[in-house]
Amino acid sequence: MRRSIKIGLSIGLLVGGVMFGGLLWMWPAIGEAPSAEQLQQYEQSPNFDVNRGTFVNRRHDEYEKMMNNFDMVQLFKEQTFGKEVRTPPKPFPTQQPNWDEWNQQEYAYIWLGHSTILFRVNGQNILFDPVFGSAAPVAFAVPRFQEAVVSLSELPPIDRVLISHDHYDHLSYEAMLFFKDQSQTQFVVPLGVSSYLKGWGISEERITELDWWDEQRLDSLLIACTPSQHFSGRTGPRGLRTLWASWVIKTDEFALYFSGDSGYDIHFTQIGEKYGPFDIAFMETGQYNPIWHMSHMFPEESAQGGIELQAKAVHPIHWGTFKLSTHSWDDPIKRIVNQAKLLSLPLSIPMQGEMVTFPLQAKDQPWFDTF
Repeated sequence: MRRSIKIGLSIGLLVGGVMFGGLLWMWPAIGEAPSAEQLQQYEQSPNFDVNRGTFVNRRHDEYEKMMNNFDMVQLFKEQTFGKEVRTPPKPFPTQQPNWDEWNQQEYAYIWLGHSTILFRVNGQNILFDPVFGSAAPVAFAVPRFQEAVVSLSELPPIDRVLISHDHYDHLSYEAMLFFKDQSQTQFVVPLGVSSYLKGWGISEERITELDWWDEQRLDSLLIACTPSQHFSGRTGPRGLRTLWASWVIKTDEFALYFSGDSGYDIHFTQIGEKYGPFDIAFMETGQYNPIWHMSHMFPEESAQGGIELQAKAVHPIHWGTFKLSTHSWDDPIKRIVNQAKLLSLPLSIPMQGEMVTFPLQAKDQPWFDTF
């Protein structure tokens, strides 16, 4: 009997391996998560649970409870029969970047849609979570409703790409293949994410992998990997074989925070105390839903997180490009604008492609008020 069980398990593993290998062949965008053997090198991380064999959140029991209660039927009903207008009635207004003007700036940024931010600091170009196409391994599954304002080939030379986590709307196979051939580009990623990059042909010496609270110093520039409350996996929400993170970039005169994806928790206060105040905080504001609230903030929490970070201004990200949840397309921006007024929190909401310089200039007529 035991021998039969062992044979059955072996056959099952073999079939599963062949099937997964076939998926990688058909859809290489899925990529290669760290193997069980590779995960052993992360066992010393305080954010890795040896018993579970995965990375974990600070309140991981609550996260698992949320996942166990996940109601796919309810989500399907909301997505299929909900009355929310999930895409805008027309394309957003955009601006084409002036790269000559960009190259003259000391501190500046451009929002390129969703969570993709191009930041200029000390003559370097740093790109966060570059996604210029679909948010799925096959383009038709999660298409953009707002086209990218520039293509990968139109970008200026990128010195560093920072990735917050391995989900398709943050870690893009298409973008990684492009930057693989840009020899000057270095990559900074949370623990485990290097497995994908190396599987796609990016050499290990170009990749820096960091745990929460780890820092990389580059002359006067500090890059810090900081906590978030989220999850990882490109084949389902229970993979958790790579770490998720937020990022801090800091010089003697300037500080930036990038949230990645996150639920609301104490890490905003902790990061603000250690690295704040911030001149700008890019805060996840869209794609929320009560059934996955621990992993995606509501807009009111995004504004509150900005206060706790000691941010001088907040730029809402993770909205305006894809429909990944069930809320209307403009619900995120309306809600954070209302909450920011209550908290006296300045917001920066440029058009996609518009260059923002510092000190920030307030606008009387936001572009989204025209919809």
